[in-house]
Amino acid sequence: MKNKLIIIGDSFSFGSSNNLGHESCNNLDYVDLLEKKFKNHNLVRMARPGQTVQTIIDMWTKLIPNLNKDDILVIQFPDPQRWRTPLSKEKYTVYDIDTYRVVDYFTTDYTIFEDDGQEFELPLKLMNVHESNINNWNDIIDSLIQMTNCKNYIWSWSNWVKNSYVENCDIIYNNVGWQTAGDEYKQTNGRCGSKDDFHFSSDMHSKFAKYIISKILNK
Repeated sequence: MKNKLIIIGDSFSFGSSNNLGHESCNNLDYVDLLEKKFKNHNLVRMARPGQTVQTIIDMWTKLIPNLNKDDILVIQFPDPQRWRTPLSKEKYTVYDIDTYRVVDYFTTDYTIFEDDGQEFELPLKLMNVHESNINNWNDIIDSLIQMTNCKNYIWSWSNWVKNSYVENCDIIYNNVGWQTAGDEYKQTNGRCGSKDDFHFSSDMHSKFAKYIISKILNK
């Protein structure tokens, strides 16, 4: 049984913006590049656009009893404002990993409401970013880090996670830089990247992958 390379996150870990139709551009994201480096690991990409902090924490928690010391786990947190709604059973996202299963029971697709959930959006966002909720998530993250027995790297494109073990966007900017797909679109006159897209550029994906690899190998 091969070791696992498990990625949990949102659209930043879902794929490159160059997959939107730029065939001549580099369309590998940092996850693809990690997979190339760690060839003796099976990739399990548990990321999807719009994923919420709570669902990422849920999936991480479910994984912990099944991780072994040679697995590699990358956790990527989004902005805390996002809220989620439960799915009907036929729409669950199921990840079969070796002999166990992790199920995502929720979505951030608010179209299940007739008005796209607008009446719920503001109060739920305000609750999510409330100091008590942020503190609670940080406490849980602290505990999960201590219980995770494999090599791991945890990061966020936002700045709300307070654990010194987690690298927020300011730390990544200082250590790696930060170039977006929108920047790449401008630099290539629209040939590559994506207009006004704040996700990583192809060059940023490459630099970030090398950075994560160095972090993993030095643990």
